[in-house]
Amino acid sequence: MSRIYEALKLVAATRAANGAAVRESLGVMEMREQRRSRRWELDVPLTVYGRGPSGSPFYKKRTR
Repeated sequence: MSRIYEALKLVAATRAANGAAVRESLGVMEMREQRRSRRWELDVPLTVYGRGPSGSPFYKKRTR
């Protein structure tokens, strides 16, 4: 098995042994907010072009 997989298994086992729920603690970073100003919510029109798995072209347009 890969070293990364073994390391992840070791971390999960260590957290479980310490009483931390694995699914609650994985992927959570504890960093303080570094924004200097508040977050703004914007509605922006968006169009995505691409090709599907069969090669047929598609586009999705979103406007709000």
